[in-house]
Amino acid sequence: MALIDNKYIESLILFDSTVSAATAISQEVAGRPSPTSAHYYASVLFTRLCTNGVSLLYIAPRSRLVKPEFEHWDFAAIASLVRNLIECYLTFYYLCVDTIAQDEWDCRWNLFNLHDCQRRRKLFEHFGSSQEELAAWDEQAKDLKERLTSNPFFCSLNRQLQADCLKAKKAFILSRDDLIARMGLNVSKIRGYYLLLSSQVHSYPLGFYRTGEGGRGRGIENDVEKRHIEWALTSAKFFLQRASKEMISLFPGSESCLSAQGREALFGLPEDDLGITRTSC
Repeated sequence: MALIDNKYIESLILFDSTVSAATAISQEVAGRPSPTSAHYYASVLFTRLCTNGVSLLYIAPRSRLVKPEFEHWDFAAIASLVRNLIECYLTFYYLCVDTIAQDEWDCRWNLFNLHDCQRRRKLFEHFGSSQEELAAWDEQAKDLKERLTSNPFFCSLNRQLQADCLKAKKAFILSRDDLIARMGLNVSKIRGYYLLLSSQVHSYPLGFYRTGEGGRGRGIENDVEKRHIEWALTSAKFFLQRASKEMISLFPGSESCLSAQGREALFGLPEDDLGITRTSC
């Protein structure tokens, strides 16, 4: 019990330090001119990552932002936010960090715009928008499709992928596995982490079959959820740490805002293996 407590507190402190360092970088970069669209959206997505990190601190038990009398041990809630953070990081890397030619970047960007356009159209259609409003979205989608079909990189893709993109079935040209591989991470492990987090987000059987065992799933302190939350915070720290370093590369000099503790959080700690034991699920 004491060992689990110590590991949890250690992971919470390290995550808190990483969030503080990331937030300092975000504030330092705010207002700086963006030399490219990739830089601009890096600042947007990095802000989202920081906000997500702060939200985690507001619900993580024993965080400095949580009053002791309001402690609530809910791995499902934390898992939802951590999955959101990881997905945001994947987008951040895909659009802003990955080194690609301009044609490919334009292709990725216009596919994002097409996907956004079609999703908004569907959303407003469900909310009862007029035919004139929907027609405006259709016209925008037509223009975006023309941009894609005239893009050299898009034209080099296989026909099935092109068709799926033009139907806005995909927001990303790369699969999640391919994107993770480009980052140099272990695809199988990350896929396993994603499945575990998703089981909580969607209330799959894996997420609730053991409710009640040892106090799980009831909001009360228990060893299993404490281990899960500790792992989740470590995972979130890992991706926020990577994003912070990449922001410094995109905006040189932004590290000047960091305190000694902030520098330690980003550069003085080894990268975690994000390990979680099979039997703890």
